[in-house]
Amino acid sequence: MKRRILLIFSLLVLVAFCIFLFAPITLRIEKQIIITAPLINVANEITDLKNWLHWHVGLKIKDTSSFKMSEKTNAGNAWLRTGNEEYDVVNENAADIIVKEKKAGKEIYHSIFVFPDSSIKTTRVLWVENMTPINWLEEKLNSSGNIEENLASLKSYLEDVKQYYGFDIQTEKIKDSLVIAKIKVTPRTNRLKMLADLYKEIIAYAYKNNLGITDTTVRMVNFYDINKDTVKIMAAIPVYKKAPLTNDLYYFEMPSHGKLLVGSYVGDYAGFKKLYTAMDRYVLDKRLELVAAPYERFLTNPVSAYDSLHMKIELCYPIF
Repeated sequence: MKRRILLIFSLLVLVAFCIFLFAPITLRIEKQIIITAPLINVANEITDLKNWLHWHVGLKIKDTSSFKMSEKTNAGNAWLRTGNEEYDVVNENAADIIVKEKKAGKEIYHSIFVFPDSSIKTTRVLWVENMTPINWLEEKLNSSGNIEENLASLKSYLEDVKQYYGFDIQTEKIKDSLVIAKIKVTPRTNRLKMLADLYKEIIAYAYKNNLGITDTTVRMVNFYDINKDTVKIMAAIPVYKKAPLTNDLYYFEMPSHGKLLVGSYVGDYAGFKKLYTAMDRYVLDKRLELVAAPYERFLTNPVSAYDSLHMKIELCYPIF
């Protein structure tokens, strides 16, 4: 009698377990992480499918030519396809998104939420995956680690300056505390010739007065647009001492204890504008304040067309 009762009980448990595994319900697994980045930046990465290519572990390693996506990727019904993988936005808001993923016969719902943390400089990300009972059981018994890997990758991308902004940007001490400079206003079409003439005059003066320059002394410049046809140029070089000034030259001194935000660039000058854009974003994100106009430091002096494609330039923003 007891054996019969035990058998019936075991069968009932087995039936209940089978019903549980195949029932039309979902179970959830959730993880979270703190990221040192403004909430708006984090939200922009998780609520726009095209930005998932920056940090999603399974997507960022794929050839971009394999992707197909909807025209708008940060709205409800947006989609992304690659191979046998499908990602469909079920719901999207300013600070959260729900994405249905179909892959290898499995269907998983990713719900990702961002919240302000204890500081305006940090953001908390909550990642929830809703799975079928059988997929949930598989994950519990043998965790894939996908949520943790994606959160860690998102954190790495947002906190790595070079990854996120595209350039190496660092805070440094003032490099050139004394410079000699000259300013001219010129038509935009004549700016390169004018800049060359200004450098020629300044360098000749510095050599004549033994101001401590060499052939490798960096050249500095600031361009200020007066209107669409005219630009004001300030050309300068760092020196180690002063001499009597002539021909509208002047000295400019910066405190040696001051700070610079410095962005590094290598390439042709035509692409240099991208560094300005990245630096402006960085200043805004970090809530920095400029105390003087930005200037460019040319670490190389190209003498051939090939050299001009591999220029090394630093963009300097004097900051508090």
